[in-house]
Amino acid sequence: MNSAVFELVSGVIERSNRELPADAVLRASLREAQGLEPEDSAAVCEAVNAYYRWFGWLRPEERMRQKVQEALELDQRFHTNRNAFTEMEYRTRCVPGWVAAELDVTAAWAKSLQRDTRLWLRAQPGRAAVLAELLGDCAAPVSVPRLEAL
Repeated sequence: MNSAVFELVSGVIERSNRELPADAVLRASLREAQGLEPEDSAAVCEAVNAYYRWFGWLRPEERMRQKVQEALELDQRFHTNRNAFTEMEYRTRCVPGWVAAELDVTAAWAKSLQRDTRLWLRAQPGRAAVLAELLGDCAAPVSVPRLEAL
């Protein structure tokens, strides 16, 4: 990872908190970045997402660059072989302890948390099927009730 990409990644991670969620900081950082190539922008998104997805597996004492690199390596290992980790590793490292104390954390559920996030698009009413066909490799929901705001 080149230094410009790493600087953006570490900046997003360091500035993110409860008041400034990482996705908002990431969007703002990418908007503000000057002359960023599309592949570098994609690398920043990938690294930030990997960091948070694998956060429970990272050693707190490591430097940020090492943590980001480790998260990317864990992500690659997971995508290469989803059985590369034990069920116990998934159950104990994918969710914080307070979540495990409140919920029955199954290995299957914990493993599902490590997958890349799906992209959801909202289409104009009556246009979802057409949009799904145009985009390919996606599906329109069967039925989603329309919620009205008051």
